[in-house]
Amino acid sequence: MPRLSSLSLGLLLPLFLLFFPQTQVNSLNLPSGHYTATPIPLTPTLTLSIYEASPLTQNTLVETAIAGSPDLPHDDPYGCVLWPASYTISKHFISKIPHALPLKILELGSGTGLASLTASHYNHTVLSTDYSPLPLDLLYHSAISQNLNLDMKLFDITSREPLPSHDVLIAADVMYEPKTGRALAERVVESYKNKGRVIVGDSPGRMGRPAFLERLEELREGGMPEVVFREVEGRTVEGYRDEMICGKGSGSVGVGGKVEVAVLDWYKPGWGEEVVEEKYEEEEEESNVILNKLKSMKIDHTVHSHPPAFTSAELEEYAGSLGRHTKNLFAVSKKIGLVLVCARAEADTNFKGLGTKMGIKGGFSMAKEEVLERVLNVKKGSVGPMSIVNDSEKEVRFILDAGIMDLERVFSHPGRNDFSVGMKPEDLVKYIESTGRSVELIDFDMKEKE
Repeated sequence: MPRLSSLSLGLLLPLFLLFFPQTQVNSLNLPSGHYTATPIPLTPTLTLSIYEASPLTQNTLVETAIAGSPDLPHDDPYGCVLWPASYTISKHFISKIPHALPLKILELGSGTGLASLTASHYNHTVLSTDYSPLPLDLLYHSAISQNLNLDMKLFDITSREPLPSHDVLIAADVMYEPKTGRALAERVVESYKNKGRVIVGDSPGRMGRPAFLERLEELREGGMPEVVFREVEGRTVEGYRDEMICGKGSGSVGVGGKVEVAVLDWYKPGWGEEVVEEKYEEEEEESNVILNKLKSMKIDHTVHSHPPAFTSAELEEYAGSLGRHTKNLFAVSKKIGLVLVCARAEADTNFKGLGTKMGIKGGFSMAKEEVLERVLNVKKGSVGPMSIVNDSEKEVRFILDAGIMDLERVFSHPGRNDFSVGMKPEDLVKYIESTGRSVELIDFDMKEKE
């Protein structure tokens, strides 16, 4: 449930959502005006809705802002409608940020909040901020109507207040003027120095981008990566936009149109591995057994997040770019009991041939799932060689494909199938032997005798 961090009611709202699930309301009447729900398709299977100001409300907000009277409530007219960068950043977030574990996401100048809603949909911990209450009010209703959970806070990027804690900082279309461009540059460097990953999106025509780039170059220190905006093809926003908001003849507005959005994705080399491993350790006590053992043995390894992969084919699709992955079989034989076979994906590991290669009569069959969970403490589809550390009774013999030893680095699941851990083959052998059992090498390339 969304909540303003300053409201004690926020502690009760998640319980309200649990017992009274909400549905999307097509329109919203607030003291500031009338707002309608706009569905935004992000993937073939994901559409999220935001609330946008009606044409009359946009005009009223603009007129009030122009009047500048201290007696009038001033709400941000820019933050009450969607802009192309928000859509593009949301798509970028879906494809580029790991979702296996919850990260802390901070959005600056969230406006209608599409990026925040997207992050919440993927179960990240989200704090949405804006300097104006109106966008946060709209976002509150968008989130509650879609059963999405996020926090909200009034926050001015031009202030001296430190950034709230985060792993990923998002800012879409906030550089409306040089002042906000310079302020955002300072926030970007602040985030970078605190190990944050920064994703900035900017639609065409914003006046603050030159000031942002100039200030960022002034602040950039040695070792920081270059600042490079990449032009990404996005989509125009549809519906009415007051010309005082978007500018006359804006290329950002139009039905079914395309627009180039500048995207900056700025982070330290190795950010993914560092943050993912840190979150992995915090989140999974069971898997910590594996990672902690690797660390205690001072084994050089890397941790990578990817979508859940239940088969070798899925693993190749999601994480094939990392390197060579193992396939792992948990099998049983009446002659010798349980074995864990770790082989190259292309190796011939049929159960009949396995018995022949091991010099025993009779074949193998797949061990029952309940045995897998009892002995190795993993679910089906998540078997990996390092899970053998959970076999405290040493019921399992470990079989390693000799061809793996010829690889420079090998990757396998560390007890769950949405992560892969990479290491040198000789370090994998060292890890297995540390559990008090030998590693039996078998040449799976060897042809069976006729």
